[in-house]
Amino acid sequence: MTPPLLPSLAGPLIRLLLLSVIISRSTCRHALDSDADLDAELNGKNASQDISSRQCSHLLKRQEWRTLSDEHKSEYIRAVKCTRKLPKLSSYAGVQSRFDDFQAVHIHTADSIHYTGHFLPWHRRFVTLFEQTLRRDCDYRGAIPYWDWSQDHFRIRTSPVFDPVTGFGGDGVKGTYTLPDNVTEESQIIRSTFVGCVMDGPFGYNASDPESFVVHGGPGKLVTTHCLVRGINDGFKQFLSADVVQNALRQQTYEEFRLALEGNDQHHRREESMDDSDLELSEHASGHLVVGGELGNLYSSPGEPLFFLHHANLDRIWWNWQIMDPDQRLADMSGNVLSDDVEDAPEDGLEWEDWISGQLPEDHDDQYNGIDFGGLNASSTVTLDLGLRFGPLGETIHIRDIMDITQFPSCYIYI
Repeated sequence: MTPPLLPSLAGPLIRLLLLSVIISRSTCRHALDSDADLDAELNGKNASQDISSRQCSHLLKRQEWRTLSDEHKSEYIRAVKCTRKLPKLSSYAGVQSRFDDFQAVHIHTADSIHYTGHFLPWHRRFVTLFEQTLRRDCDYRGAIPYWDWSQDHFRIRTSPVFDPVTGFGGDGVKGTYTLPDNVTEESQIIRSTFVGCVMDGPFGYNASDPESFVVHGGPGKLVTTHCLVRGINDGFKQFLSADVVQNALRQQTYEEFRLALEGNDQHHRREESMDDSDLELSEHASGHLVVGGELGNLYSSPGEPLFFLHHANLDRIWWNWQIMDPDQRLADMSGNVLSDDVEDAPEDGLEWEDWISGQLPEDHDDQYNGIDFGGLNASSTVTLDLGLRFGPLGETIHIRDIMDITQFPSCYIYI
């Protein structure tokens, strides 16, 4: 049974529901409607205009997976598989398709985008870039769906997302996958979560089928071709409940909220060992680890198609928190520029650009390219003016330009 709303949240959430109804009735289209004008806008056909002067012709509606029709689910999965046939944009090792590009960019920027103040805005834009790829290049007419795992936290294994016919396939089959021998600590691979290959559903592995779904990056920072690996673990379900979500929504500042949603480096280091009896994880980490395998890894997780549904849900929770006090929260940004987990951060006073170009080993020269470090130093905090970078996937964008998802260049809403 879903717990009742906390009294302190009732008023703001009622306002949230009213706003959603108004938007859905006035500016949104059918979930699978196509809009050439919106797609042209989002894909930079009017790039000469300043972002602040451009408007959305309408808003895409991002819906929870289980609310989609079977036709819509099938269309989304078709579009995701289509990205594996699109030409690659990057030159990263192992990359063979656009789908691989997204995983590779995340692998190579992960150290600059996790356990930082810009974790949420960077992933907000990353998911939107994937959504735009589906619509622009794969003839998908809908929006990215989200997975509200709070509806499944008491029965994770029976979640509709794991349906072999209308979902993403089930758990990994034990004994069908073995981790490479050259796994190192830097890849942060939790061995117990790599149970086996997904063998059913649209992303199941079939050695005799050349079209069978395979991942070309990971696990971790490794470059290997392998099946989609999962290891569903009910042990994390208590960190995905409605109570936990409400606790995040109760926070008053962005700094408090982001720490409640993502956790911090202490959580991160403890989750790697998986042996603390008092382990307490964030929604972000738990959503990854409850599925396990590829999704359970900090670096290579976008190789799991559920990555985008999980992060869309985190974005939805952030948006819900933002519009509970929009005057304040649509401009509330803070947090550290780099994770405390980064051991080779520059000394105070050393320019980041000099550090990146001259101080890091050659094979790590893009390790921190998830953000534009120009003019920052080790004591800097994240502001709305911080530039977010996505390699070949999209142009650098400032955080202030994506704080409001109903404005260009985001143009979507959650229902």
